[in-house]
Amino acid sequence: MLNYYGRSENLSVIKEWYDGYCFGKTELYNPWSILNYRQDIISNPQSLPVPYWANTSSNKAVRDLVE
Repeated sequence: MLNYYGRSENLSVIKEWYDGYCFGKTELYNPWSILNYRQDIISNPQSLPVPYWANTSSNKAVRDLVE
């Protein structure tokens, strides 16, 4: 995807910021954050990474299930 948009130099940033899941020997990256970061660097190549996922949900669903 980064190659397609001409932003392959941002791969190390994505690996550092958005590789939050590991299942066995398989690393999974946060798709929401990657897509948002990709959009930002397309618009402005100097964009800095941010935690896009931070405000995407609440703990209400978990709280309701526990109760």
